[in-house]
Amino acid sequence: MLFHILVVVGILMFVGVNSFLLKNHLHTSPLSYYKTDTTLFAHKTGTSNTKNNRDSRPKYLGLKRSHNMFVYTGNIIARQRGAHFKPGKGAAMGRDFTIYAKRCGRLQVVKRRISVLDLASEQRYLKDSAKNFESPTITMFSRLWTKKPLK
Repeated sequence: MLFHILVVVGILMFVGVNSFLLKNHLHTSPLSYYKTDTTLFAHKTGTSNTKNNRDSRPKYLGLKRSHNMFVYTGNIIARQRGAHFKPGKGAAMGRDFTIYAKRCGRLQVVKRRISVLDLASEQRYLKDSAKNFESPTITMFSRLWTKKPLK
């Protein structure tokens, strides 16, 4: 029993001496060497460690079908971020700004407006555009070279 008391007293004395040595930084002894709380960190980057070489996966944006191609219902025509291209007749825009075909037909891309024209509406479109189209250069040269303009 006396032995146990001496052991406890020795431990308490060791803890008290050790805490005294740690608090008194001017006093150096072998005990203060073992009871420090310092951790070492590297001040230089280790070998084969870079901050580059990271990239996001590709998003595959852009036009998927080109002008005058035939598309089917549900075909994706363009994938985009924001409404860069606008849907016209026969096309619609999804919630992620994807433009897809609502009907089968020929694709028309005019001034960032994407339309899908079926056969009847394509013939109407061509007739209207030919009726409204007048080339000023041909009219001007025809007046210069002949007495009456070309029809």
